[in-house]
Amino acid sequence: MTRKPSQRSHAYGESPKPELNLIPMMNLICLLIPFLLLSAAFIKVAVIQVNQPSITPGPASVPSDDPRFTLTITDQGYQIFVDGTKLEGRFAGPTLPLLPTGQYDDNGLRFMAREIKRQDPTKSTVMLSAEPDVAYEQLIDAMDAVRETPDSEPLFPDVVMANSI
Repeated sequence: MTRKPSQRSHAYGESPKPELNLIPMMNLICLLIPFLLLSAAFIKVAVIQVNQPSITPGPASVPSDDPRFTLTITDQGYQIFVDGTKLEGRFAGPTLPLLPTGQYDDNGLRFMAREIKRQDPTKSTVMLSAEPDVAYEQLIDAMDAVRETPDSEPLFPDVVMANSI
């Protein structure tokens, strides 16, 4: 007996091909989209404002009436320069050497920055440079220490990154 083509596959015990049901997948997407949108609203991206020196042809010109505060981070501690003159520390070497624990003296740096600011309140810029092996976290800690006091009093809010030494 001849059967219709749609009935032939059933005759040999084969089951019909199942249809693709997209409703569960659509339900999942409908639930996921609002969740992702709501969670994205609570994520904050931290941005650190840093001024990079501009590249201009010819020699760099620095106005003589613009006093400079330069902070250099080395593996031995902080070196501080004001108007091109290095501030001397208690010992030979960096202005603020590492603490006995091997950590950088961020409180000492904040104190020195406050004293420099008291001497010339018009200064608002610090030029920051670091050796290549200085950790990124230490660079950020130094930037935080010279930007403001713990009382949120601004010290040197304009940080300019210089080439590494």
